[in-house]
Amino acid sequence: MTDGARTLTADEIRAALGRLGELASGAGEEIHLVALGGVVMVLAYGHRESTRDVDAVFRRPRPTAPIRRWAIRVAQEHSLPIDWLNDGVKGYVGEAPPEGVEIFSAVGITVVAARPEVMLGSKLAAFRDVVDRSDARRILEDLAGSKIEVWQRIEPYVQPPAALTKACYAFDELWDEIRGDD
Repeated sequence: MTDGARTLTADEIRAALGRLGELASGAGEEIHLVALGGVVMVLAYGHRESTRDVDAVFRRPRPTAPIRRWAIRVAQEHSLPIDWLNDGVKGYVGEAPPEGVEIFSAVGITVVAARPEVMLGSKLAAFRDVVDRSDARRILEDLAGSKIEVWQRIEPYVQPPAALTKACYAFDELWDEIRGDD
């Protein structure tokens, strides 16, 4: 978000998702999304004020082409970036990441967060900047268990596998900052 790109606040996200649900409902459809990244940090954790986009795995409807069409319409109506809603994250977490809590629901749409372990695995694999670091730290603060137990729950979600060493070092660093040598 330091690049000057437009960001979306919680209210803007909710309005856009609500409109997306209206469009789906008007077409007799129900959208189900599994959200990851910044949108979860904004809506579920209240950890950030904004995010650049809504990263989500599109679960329903199938095929997903209608979601893309409705998202473009919402972008035009709300003056949002054309890719405000995208499913590029599925390349890192697959088509069926384990679901966590519901973070948004309205007519025609339900959005759930991916489980915290999935979120943390992706943040540790990326660990690109202060935002990833801050997000990872916030997620890790909520996970219970010993260092080994928590790592074992996160490790399967570190993608791509080539990022495993980087993620392990990042996890160790954050764990020590938060909990010391537990």
